Amino acid sequence: MSDISELFMRCVEMQKAGEHAIAAQGYAAILRADPTHADAWHLSGLLAHQLGRSSDGIDYICRAIELDSTNAEYWSNLAAIQMALGQGLSALVAVDQAIATNGALSATHFQKGRVHSKRGQSEQAMVALKKARAGGFDPALVALEIGTVLQSIGDLAGCVNSLEESLQLNADQPSAWLLLSRLVTASQYRFSAAQLPIMYRLFEQTQSAKDRARMAFSLAAHFDHVGEYAKAFEHWTTGNECSRQFRSVQGQTYDPATRTRVVDDLIDVFSSRFLQSLQPILYSPRPIIVVGMPRSGTSLIEQMLASHPEVAAGGELSFWPVAFERQFGPPETRSKLATLTSEWRKSTANNYAAVLNEISPQMRRVVDKLPSNYLSLGLIASAFPNATIIHCCRDPRDICLSCYGQLFDDAQLQLSTSKLSWLAQQYHDYARLMQHWHRVLPGRITDVYYERLVQNPEVQLRRLLKTCKLPWSANCLSFHRKQRTVQTASAVQVRQPLYQSSRGRWTKYETQLQPLSDLLKNWIADYGAVSDLEILDDPMNRDSTQKIA
Repeated sequence: MSDISELFMRCVEMQKAGEHAIAAQGYAAILRADPTHADAWHLSGLLAHQLGRSSDGIDYICRAIELDSTNAEYWSNLAAIQMALGQGLSALVAVDQAIATNGALSATHFQKGRVHSKRGQSEQAMVALKKARAGGFDPALVALEIGTVLQSIGDLAGCVNSLEESLQLNADQPSAWLLLSRLVTASQYRFSAAQLPIMYRLFEQTQSAKDRARMAFSLAAHFDHVGEYAKAFEHWTTGNECSRQFRSVQGQTYDPATRTRVVDDLIDVFSSRFLQSLQPILYSPRPIIVVGMPRSGTSLIEQMLASHPEVAAGGELSFWPVAFERQFGPPETRSKLATLTSEWRKSTANNYAAVLNEISPQMRRVVDKLPSNYLSLGLIASAFPNATIIHCCRDPRDICLSCYGQLFDDAQLQLSTSKLSWLAQQYHDYARLMQHWHRVLPGRITDVYYERLVQNPEVQLRRLLKTCKLPWSANCLSFHRKQRTVQTASAVQVRQPLYQSSRGRWTKYETQLQPLSDLLKNWIADYGAVSDLEILDDPMNRDSTQKIA
């Protein structure tokens, strides 16, 4: 065996063992000695993705494909990284190429099933996953992915059956337990006395910080459900600590001061005078922009609106954050905001209109419910003067508790919600930015209060539809029956009729949340003063900000 071959094998073992820095150095040495080593490019790409440098990972795997385009595994893993970056169409092209290269490889069909699942194409996903199972792919993983698909389309009974089947085949699957825990949180499942020892064993014995986080959150869901709140919060804290550990290994960090600087820049640049200087681009009323903190009710609002016969659901579109990043770079360079050009704004607005048209060319309105679009409201509102902007409001303590108790897939979102102090800072920055948008975009933003919505849904929905210039539809009250794919953390909750158990849930954790409550006491007081207002005869007649209260 040559020296390069020996080094390559050691690098593979290091990568499997989680020694990523050493493996990266080894692959780099191999490629310096032999730039045509396709496998080294391929595994360097996977490693870059694991370390949070997914764009580099794509470049490296594409280099491997240039050297050997007949390797189906290269194409399949390229699709996986593209899917992680939200490049669904590119991922589908890559996985189809993998199948064309080697259709007998069951792993490629499994990957295609995952791509279709992420794209919300449940029927195509099921077809591909069944092919993978028929081809001999790991049946436990196939059953797990089928459970994921069924959960996203609201077949909760089928989801439970698939996940239990997967765990019977292989109980050591933290991701399967985590999916089941979402059903526990929504009171659609209960971990049995026989399951809990298995979960504890896996929680205590796993060497992976990522898997330990998954099991900690799964156990927390159980304790929260049975009313053992101190144990639940303890496991959330452990899970969040573990999530920071595995993200750190991947080279991913979070700096709350950076988020604060971003908000400072936005407030400084997007003054009332500056916004008035920006010419409208498209007068289309199609966009319904739903924003707010994560776990503030954005999925619920989208599901309600998407139940209307004239509205399509776009899901969490990453269009505006991606456009922002491409134009202005990372947060540290966003001082360039003031250099906005009319050409870029026109191009971006037209591209966004094309995205909405691709989602649904027929529907009158399309909902874009990415919560963090509150950072982009200056751009969106100025480009689309007839867009409807819905701001989901909820008690800050309930929002922060719900975020703290959720293991998010998005790295930055998970990191930013993994400490109470970080959560408090994030809420503070969000709230002051929303105050700013209300000042400089008078009359453009409609606040919807979660507490009022669950208490009196029909009254609130009628006013919400009026804001969206849509006729009343009773379908919106039966939103939980809407057949559509939902892939957010609220995928299970939006399949149920409205319930009020999440309202004031923070009171069960008042002691544990006291440090956060102290940091947010002014915002909490302000929120209580507004959300407790009596329902007015005509809340649409507000001077500046429309409050559905």
